[in-house]
Amino acid sequence: PVETSQAATSPSPTPTQSVTSSQTPPVTPSPSQTVAGGAAALNEILLSDGGATTTDPEVGHTFTVVGWVESFPVSEDHRKEFNMDANDAHIVLVHVTGTSGDAYRYQNLSSTSFRLNCGLECPYAMNTTDIVAIRSFMEAAGYTPWPNNKDIVPGVPMDGWIAFQVNTSQPGDMTFGYQRESFLVRSEGDVVHPEYLWSVALPKS
Repeated sequence: PVETSQAATSPSPTPTQSVTSSQTPPVTPSPSQTVAGGAAALNEILLSDGGATTTDPEVGHTFTVVGWVESFPVSEDHRKEFNMDANDAHIVLVHVTGTSGDAYRYQNLSSTSFRLNCGLECPYAMNTTDIVAIRSFMEAAGYTPWPNNKDIVPGVPMDGWIAFQVNTSQPGDMTFGYQRESFLVRSEGDVVHPEYLWSVALPKS
């Protein structure tokens, strides 16, 4: 893979894609259906048609948003530590499968590549996937967290959950997104690869 330099200014328009999930009512899995890790996902809201998929054309990441969980329970101690009650906060999980591209070094498809927009009350939720306590709660419940960045191997398929703390009890329409900043590759003659943005609306329960 080619080594890159981050956060260059793109000389070309930013590729942006947005997907709206079908109006077909979301599917609720039966007790026999399982999430990554083996636990029954009785409250996972599935996207229609098997999910929404995109590929980042510059680095080769490919992933599919499969479904999401509106409110994932955590311990009272955790709620107090992160001041969740004062903010009417709750944890949202998003189920993603995908593969990290291998074209460039330091361009892994990590959990920090993803965003959650929850409307005017909470424009962007806090990504909590890499918080140790959250990962422990997820693993205990059978929801496999998205791999830590150090454990991601380009070309190897992944199946896991991205966690967000939403600081409102009445969020608006949920939109899950991917963002990869522009980057410069000196070995290609200082070529700047443009930023890539993509998003999908999450269906309501």
